[in-house]
Amino acid sequence: MVRSMGLLGLALVVAASPIARAAGTLSAQTTGAAKGIMLTGAADETHAFALGAKDDGQGNSQMMSLLTSDGGATWDMTPAQGLTAGAMLILNDAICPSAGKCLALASSIDMSGGGFPVIQNNLISSADGGKTWAWPAKTQLKSWSFSRIDVVTEQDIWLSSGANVIVHSTDGGKTFQWKVPQVGDKKYMAIVETAFLSATTGYVLNAKAETTDAGVETISPEGALLKTTDGGATWTALFTDKTEAYGRLEMASEQVGWLAGHTAAGPFLRKTTDGGQTWDDVAIPTPVASVPALTSIDGLWMFNAQDGLLVANYKISQEQWAHVIFEIRGGALAEMTSDPVNNAGSMYGLSCTATGTCWMGGSTGTILKYEDTTVAPPSDTTTGGDVAGSDVANDVLVNDGYVPQDLNGYWDTSSTGGKSGCVAGTVPGAATAIPALLGLLLLSATRLRRRD
Repeated sequence: MVRSMGLLGLALVVAASPIARAAGTLSAQTTGAAKGIMLTGAADETHAFALGAKDDGQGNSQMMSLLTSDGGATWDMTPAQGLTAGAMLILNDAICPSAGKCLALASSIDMSGGGFPVIQNNLISSADGGKTWAWPAKTQLKSWSFSRIDVVTEQDIWLSSGANVIVHSTDGGKTFQWKVPQVGDKKYMAIVETAFLSATTGYVLNAKAETTDAGVETISPEGALLKTTDGGATWTALFTDKTEAYGRLEMASEQVGWLAGHTAAGPFLRKTTDGGQTWDDVAIPTPVASVPALTSIDGLWMFNAQDGLLVANYKISQEQWAHVIFEIRGGALAEMTSDPVNNAGSMYGLSCTATGTCWMGGSTGTILKYEDTTVAPPSDTTTGGDVAGSDVANDVLVNDGYVPQDLNGYWDTSSTGGKSGCVAGTVPGAATAIPALLGLLLLSATRLRRRD
């Protein structure tokens, strides 16, 4: 599961004694996306991109692409252009496995016909760090939509969450094989996340939860974690039949992993040190401010096996949300009490660089930037952070023939897009704080073809 330090796949060796980390800092950044930020992409310490929305002057939500090249001091915003002129672009997930090379799960929504929107879903690519995107001449994904990208190398890609199958590409997304994980006679048809550590070894999460228009959620007893050691040909069940919903799985190695999700009683965070056989609850501290119970975990990013960042949200009223940011240090959570926006609004779309710079967006249109200068680059650390295309044995980066690009040669303060080294965050449960029209568009983009 490669990330950038990250989501791409092969983990470094986890040290027995993690390095203690000092607390990072949060700063607030203003954008013009007053109707919310749905996704951020952390390219490096100064370059990042985001997908947001603003009012079009007629009471409708207009999707916007945002870019910063100065660390977030300023964000430039342009309409998010879909496949055809006038079509709206929504990015359900994005990842940049090497410098300048990015992939995104995109939905192009054309409402010019006046009837039901024409939605085209595809895996699109960028060779210039997200400044421009190329749509394949033919759709490999038919009419199915996915909202999770898991990259092992630039050629070895898994997609999940959205359709009732997972798909696998071994040629960089040119072609896909459709797969249904199966153990014995049981097929797992609701895969919400994959976490591959190599071409052969990976994990998938299965969960089924449905929410009515009135906001009432029903979680089915279909929660399961499966593992493969032969590239998905066969699977072993690590646990099954859990009445739980899952949001994020982070595997630092075949032994150490983190799992975020929720039950009817509320959100949970768990950790395994035996490859997923058993999971221990990790205590989530009660926020310093007097708040209702946490509603959801909407962001989890591990820098290594013991240290990371967690974003949680809680509901104040039907239209009002607030957030809490926790650092994970040495395996334990600590609230970041110096929040520059006083915890106002929900936060999600978390993405980070390999060196501890993160961005997250929220329902108010504000972006929060997290910085922790104590996080060492992947090439200099042995604490377990994932490295894009890393060879575990000798720590050699594998770029599959792609020559890394210098972002400064592509970006300026008026361009759009993002660079490498990131997995963009996706829209979480707290996204219900976004206005109704935008929410409907997001649902149609991410769940259009889901079969239960």
